Amino acid sequence: MTMSKIHNTYFWNNFTRISGNTLYFLNLTNPRVVPEFIFSIKRLIKKFGHKNIVLNFENAGYVYAYPITTIAGILHFYKNKYNINFTIVAKEKYFYNLGILDQYSAEYPGLDSLNKIWHYNNSDEVNIITLKMMKAIRRYLSCSSGVLDTCEWGLYEVLDNVLQHSEIKQGFVMGSVNTISEIINICVFDYGIGIYNSLSKSKYKPKNETDAITLAIQEGVTRGVGQGYGLAGLMKIICENEGGLTILSGRGGLRYQKNNQKVFNYEDIVIFDKEHPSTTVNFYLKTNNEISIENTIGKNYTNIEFERLENEEGEIIFNIKKETLGTATRPEAEKIRNEVINISNATKRVVVIDFSGVAIVSSSFADELIAKMISKFGYIQFQNIFKIINTNSPVQSIINKAIEKRILE
Repeated sequence: MTMSKIHNTYFWNNFTRISGNTLYFLNLTNPRVVPEFIFSIKRLIKKFGHKNIVLNFENAGYVYAYPITTIAGILHFYKNKYNINFTIVAKEKYFYNLGILDQYSAEYPGLDSLNKIWHYNNSDEVNIITLKMMKAIRRYLSCSSGVLDTCEWGLYEVLDNVLQHSEIKQGFVMGSVNTISEIINICVFDYGIGIYNSLSKSKYKPKNETDAITLAIQEGVTRGVGQGYGLAGLMKIICENEGGLTILSGRGGLRYQKNNQKVFNYEDIVIFDKEHPSTTVNFYLKTNNEISIENTIGKNYTNIEFERLENEEGEIIFNIKKETLGTATRPEAEKIRNEVINISNATKRVVVIDFSGVAIVSSSFADELIAKMISKFGYIQFQNIFKIINTNSPVQSIINKAIEKRILE
């Protein structure tokens, strides 16, 4: 273990170290990784003058959305401002697919939008990325009423805040789902002017960066762009859900967790560029804790994705062929089951499972999607919540056989 000193502040290098032109990551779950990373990368670039830097993740272990999203955004900054060439070394393919150096864009066609770092530049990309991430979340686990709608609203608001207030018109975002602890985690980062500099242009005139964050979570506080409800609304959502929220901007910070709110200054933070204080918003929601949309974001909220799936009778049409990756595997059927249950919980309307254009399904697919739902809800309640249409004769026979076997078990 080594200790470094800078500006009368000591850094214990528990999570990163440098050797030659290589930066080694030893942990990607602890928030302390970020200041250590900034300190190390500044030394490599500004003190030692390296233009080609190796990022070694061989001993990094598990990855959280924060800090990796913030690290990716800072790397993007150095790559573009100082023409630094970064190379990744890792044992696991996962690190190459995260988007640490080359982030994903709205054009990415896959449904697997979680555990990927996205880069966006405008409101159209915000809309597309939000819809992609929320669809992926719906597919991973079923959530209590209000969780997905409020998560989608919060995600969109934080992404849009970057475009409205950061003055760099670009941001970075990553979402993840922990199916064991049943938590949705979203992290958004920008290397813009920071909350303090943004609000300093308003009538509020915050005293410092921590004061600025405290103001930003109050309803109606804005510098004149927007309604000033984004972070305030997100705070309401987090409070009701008993989730967690961390906001870091410049040397200021706010942490809310389990009904305990703490505002603090980071005395030991290293700002990577004085003109770019940057902002990180990291929040998580408990998927099994119901949230009232009326009490948080308002009863007039409309989910755009569900509107797209609605027919003239007010039913939600879920087309298996269009909305999924096929009908062969049990894992894909499990994701579809999660998604249609989430849609039902969110809309409180009949969800029509439409098999139009589906020639055949596997027995395991039919069991995982239909038979397990009937087992979960009971046959009568299932019929009140879901409707199956447009099955051809082979598909119908396979579904019926799967239900029969499940009942006998």
